[in-house]
Amino acid sequence: MGTIDIDLHGHTWSEALQEFIRVYTEAVETTSDLESLQINVIHGYGSTGEGGVIRHRLRAFLKRFPESVEFIPGEKTMDNQGCTVVKPLEKLPDSHDMLEEQISEYCERPRTKNAIAGKFRRHGDRRVSNAIQNLKQQRRLCKTRKNNYPAYKTC
Repeated sequence: MGTIDIDLHGHTWSEALQEFIRVYTEAVETTSDLESLQINVIHGYGSTGEGGVIRHRLRAFLKRFPESVEFIPGEKTMDNQGCTVVKPLEKLPDSHDMLEEQISEYCERPRTKNAIAGKFRRHGDRRVSNAIQNLKQQRRLCKTRKNNYPAYKTC
């Protein structure tokens, strides 16, 4: 199969993650030679001068699945900070199982636990609570306050 390019410019993090997983999964399922498969993810560098949201979150996401994927920052291979080179090893989790990612994006602004539970109630209280706990343990969700109430915000 060789090399696949995917451009995630203009997407929110949730959209970018869903598109990345779709392309990744399709590539893994249709290739007979994972060794030669490479996905060049073009996400941009961001306007802040410190890297964009998609760049940071994609790389953090990939780090959580070392058994499924290897990656090299584009600045190390192509002298391009707006790209990440991904080498698939096996399938990644399905985007429908990405509750933690959705909660993390939702909490870019401080949110109370009740607001989070309400937004994601279709997943069930236990799953939402577990996802919040996991995000806190991973230091991806920090405690803060919103209108004098305890809240959570993406770190």
